[in-house]
Amino acid sequence: MSTVYIIAAITRVLKDLIQNELEEQEFKTRVHPNIEISSISPHIISSSYSDDDDRLNIFMYMSGYNQSWKNSVHPSMEGKKGYKDLLGIDLHYVLTAYSKSELHTEILLGIGMKALNKNPVITGDKLLQVTEKNFLKNTFSGNESQMITISLLPLNISEISQIWTAFSAPYHPSVYYKITGIEM
Repeated sequence: MSTVYIIAAITRVLKDLIQNELEEQEFKTRVHPNIEISSISPHIISSSYSDDDDRLNIFMYMSGYNQSWKNSVHPSMEGKKGYKDLLGIDLHYVLTAYSKSELHTEILLGIGMKALNKNPVITGDKLLQVTEKNFLKNTFSGNESQMITISLLPLNISEISQIWTAFSAPYHPSVYYKITGIEM
């Protein structure tokens, strides 16, 4: 079973996937050397944003109970003592690009989308590999069979407007993702 640090660990994994794709696409050397990959609330970015910043932000804006796990035993927990304590959750993320340079926003958003699309399933081994490097160590300890899925979440303009209103921040080009398969 995962620890209480699971949500932070998932965010760290998403940031690493995006960072790896950014390096693979050589954005820093070909287009703009100063880019940040962050995971903070959009209203904080809006208040501290400068003309020199190019940024991709992956922010977890909502979590919820995974309905498919309700009243069932997840395969990775079968036969394990204490499986009834399983909390299956879904996480909703917004991936937002920030730039004041022409076409940089579109390029950055494309890089972020490609990174997440290339990795629709993240295995427990990958989760362990990423989190062993920092304070999230042992977040997935003993749970190498866990897998999370990353899915593009199509939203209509009304839903997008509600999200950005809740952020109290001006809209920036964004895409939305749902992460499932998370055990707490």
